[in-house]
Amino acid sequence: MNIVTILFTYNRSRHTRQVLEALHKNTILPDKLYIFQDGRKENTDKAEWEAVGDAINAVSWCDTKVVISEKNKGLANSIKAGVGRGFEKYDAVIVLEDDCVPHPQFMEYMIKALEKYESCKEVYHIGASSEPVDVEENGTDAYFMGRINSCGWGTWKDRWEQFCNDYRMLGRIKADEYTYEWFRLWGEDIEGSLLGNIEGTTDSWAAFWALTVIMKRGYCLAPYESLITNIGYDNTGIHSGGSQPVLKLRSHGKISEITLPEKIEFVKNYRKSFA
Repeated sequence: MNIVTILFTYNRSRHTRQVLEALHKNTILPDKLYIFQDGRKENTDKAEWEAVGDAINAVSWCDTKVVISEKNKGLANSIKAGVGRGFEKYDAVIVLEDDCVPHPQFMEYMIKALEKYESCKEVYHIGASSEPVDVEENGTDAYFMGRINSCGWGTWKDRWEQFCNDYRMLGRIKADEYTYEWFRLWGEDIEGSLLGNIEGTTDSWAAFWALTVIMKRGYCLAPYESLITNIGYDNTGIHSGGSQPVLKLRSHGKISEITLPEKIEFVKNYRKSFA
């Protein structure tokens, strides 16, 4: 299976360098790395935006393609376009944003999971960030739940082809009692993101991907210990406000074999854990 790793950047050079430095230290390097930088808005610091361009053009430790947009697309459109471009040549994608610093085994975990569950069509999403909830151990390093996490993630071309960017999807979910019950467990907060998109306070693509997976009742893999450290809760990005969730992080000194669940089933007591 051909896998492309994609990094999305804009105007945060310090964040971008930290992500790139951490990715360079991974136990497995990307076979191919696409780096997309969104075009500069008029009110964006030109020097800082250019510093990002310098950082991404300096990458020489893996096969890299840098794409700098001539115009500003915004977060959601940038990610949808970049992931779509990745799927023009590749079977699966691994996605990072410029505030998602990967653990040394991030790539190892992502590749192993994408290869292991490629033929399991009920699995839609591989996430690398843990959730701020207590989840019962299953004897492996990860478990299945019903919600995507966009802080370091991956998926396959045939799953992404089902992505639906339609606000009416929420109405269809609410109209079906069976699906609405699933939505209330895994996505009740999404409605706020959709309203934020309409009001211009958010620019979310992930809300639509989450709704798509909920509609399909798809499985999403998540690690017990996060392989991503999010450094974006500093009011420097589009969605970087608020308090940082307390996550159990995998120690950078912990390099051991990653084990994944054999059965495609939701973690025990998931309704209680994620209520």
